[in-house]
Amino acid sequence: MHQIKVFRILSTLNKEEYSEFEKFVNSPFFNRSNELIKFFYALNKYYPLFSSSRLTNENIYKKLHPGKSFNEGTLRNLFTDLGNLAERFLGFIKYENSFDFRLKLLSETNARNLDKEFNKNYKSVYENNETMEDNFYKKNLNQFHLVTELDSFNDRRKIIPKNYSRNTLNEPLFTFFLAEFLFERSSQYSINQSKSGSEKYDIVELFFDTIDIERLIDGMRKNKSTHYKDIEFYYSLFLTAQNKNGNFYDNFKKSYCLFQERINSMTKNAQYRMYIWMRNIINLNIQSDDKELMKILFQLGKEMVEKELVLDDAGRMSTGMFVNLIHGAILVKELEWADKFLENKIDLIDEDAKYDFYNYYKAKILSRRKKYIESNEQLLKIDKEDILFKVDSKVLRMINFFELEYLETAFSQAETFRQFINRTEPLEGGRREKCLNFLKFYLVLLRKKSGMQNDISINYKELIVCTMIRNKDWLLNKFEELN
Repeated sequence: MHQIKVFRILSTLNKEEYSEFEKFVNSPFFNRSNELIKFFYALNKYYPLFSSSRLTNENIYKKLHPGKSFNEGTLRNLFTDLGNLAERFLGFIKYENSFDFRLKLLSETNARNLDKEFNKNYKSVYENNETMEDNFYKKNLNQFHLVTELDSFNDRRKIIPKNYSRNTLNEPLFTFFLAEFLFERSSQYSINQSKSGSEKYDIVELFFDTIDIERLIDGMRKNKSTHYKDIEFYYSLFLTAQNKNGNFYDNFKKSYCLFQERINSMTKNAQYRMYIWMRNIINLNIQSDDKELMKILFQLGKEMVEKELVLDDAGRMSTGMFVNLIHGAILVKELEWADKFLENKIDLIDEDAKYDFYNYYKAKILSRRKKYIESNEQLLKIDKEDILFKVDSKVLRMINFFELEYLETAFSQAETFRQFINRTEPLEGGRREKCLNFLKFYLVLLRKKSGMQNDISINYKELIVCTMIRNKDWLLNKFEELN
């Protein structure tokens, strides 16, 4: 039944949205078919899963038309009509509270010469845009649309406002454009690192090759532009991502200070967008042994959790975000925070994955607390067949055996891991290389620990410069202990 469009759409609605859809179906403005209303209520009790064995075409038709012979064509039309209505409803969700709706209202009052209503609504929409919109994304573009509508209003009434300036129209559009290009160019650094070669023509790159941005922004500052502060922040993040002077820490510190100055005027969407941008900039420059940047990355993630920016509209957290945050906490040895986060937030991720994630990260925290036997016992509770869980569990088990000085078992686990890597096809590319490099240096440590190898200084130098490797922080620590 989930293959049917109406069920696919309705199963995504939360209870409040589903209740609104009920009103939508019953509204003669959107639906004039009484039979479609009856059809909706016939499906009502199967929300939200629509997976009951009683949910069959025959049973639905029987409820709609008791005593009549089953007509598949009639039912097919009802499914199509309700599916189309549900799809239309998606376009109305939250639309009435959006800037686009309010702008359309202004446009209509202007077009119908409803001057009093236009003036009243314009002030409200303008102020609302300043305080409620995503300050660093759509606010400036919205302002451009608003001023355009106001210009049309004044032209129609043949009014030239006092102190009129084209900058009231041009500056917000320019600010939006430049901010988006700065964001796009910063993102391009990450893309270029992951792809060999580049396009022959790129409009964003061409723009920055031909325009003196610093001179342009300096002119905005000298002319006391009201939009200067927005651009200053974006440009600071751009320079940090670019890192031409090689002084990443000072550049990032300046960007972070500018962010803290503006954070209270941002909506949650804007805050989330900026946090993600700053974390991406760090990830572009971080090395696996850079403890200072790891701490900064953790601090940003911690702030996002405290502000509840990591949750979606339904109060859930993506598995990727969960892993990123708890892994970062463990790396910087914030084990108490990681443990509390695990216990308090695990129920916010997908039901199918949460028990395995809980057991794995509980095992990882136990291992970092030197409770290696308990860590291995926790790993035994993982049932998931996912290949990455198998890899992570095997590596953590190898680390625990090494720490326990069960050297014979550790050698055996290392050989088992080698065979696992070689015969596992889905483990390709970077993941395979990272695992093989971990195994290489892990065996060096085992041989040193068991007296089979004396000098590991050359291996240590190789490890320092190795970038494609997992658990580098642990390996470096063990090399330093044994060397």
